[in-house]
Amino acid sequence: MFLNPNVLKKLMKAAYKEGMIVARDEDRIYLAGSYWEAEIKKDFIPKETMGDIISLVGELPEDGKRFRASKEGNQYEVGMPIYIHADPEETELEISDLLLVGCGGVIQRLLQDMNTGKVYAVSNVYVHIVDNNWCDEARGEYTVERPFKAGFGIIWQNNVCKFHAYFREDKINETTMKNLQGIDISTRFQIGDESNE
Repeated sequence: MFLNPNVLKKLMKAAYKEGMIVARDEDRIYLAGSYWEAEIKKDFIPKETMGDIISLVGELPEDGKRFRASKEGNQYEVGMPIYIHADPEETELEISDLLLVGCGGVIQRLLQDMNTGKVYAVSNVYVHIVDNNWCDEARGEYTVERPFKAGFGIIWQNNVCKFHAYFREDKINETTMKNLQGIDISTRFQIGDESNE
């Protein structure tokens, strides 16, 4: 999977405090927090990451089932998504080197649609979770380069994994974001580059 296990572990721990979603759909595991969701082929999840999931939630749901896991236990949910419904649009987003500090001190990374100049913000952690060093190319997994727009968010995906995260909006940066629209904020950001953290 192209997700950095250490970053994913932090996201799962934070999500668990409010109730992390865990679901199973045939050979895929679905995980979700408040502003993100991941869908990964089970056979490509590293043993350590599977151990992190089990240590938090105790067990995986049966095929086709979903539950919300928290300190209060696992509460099954019926009729809710068990996989990522967001589909990538044709819009590739360029990751910039620009960061903003938003509400609650959330560090936001700016992304841009190079065709329209539209600028979006997403929590920086959702950019740093993507790390091609974790791709299992020996088993046929291919790397990812840029996210695509997907509804009101971004989606990274390959033949093994999908990661969908929602854009951030807040009053603190409303004027800044408005003024950046249409300005070229091209990037040098490299996926998996530790110096960009």
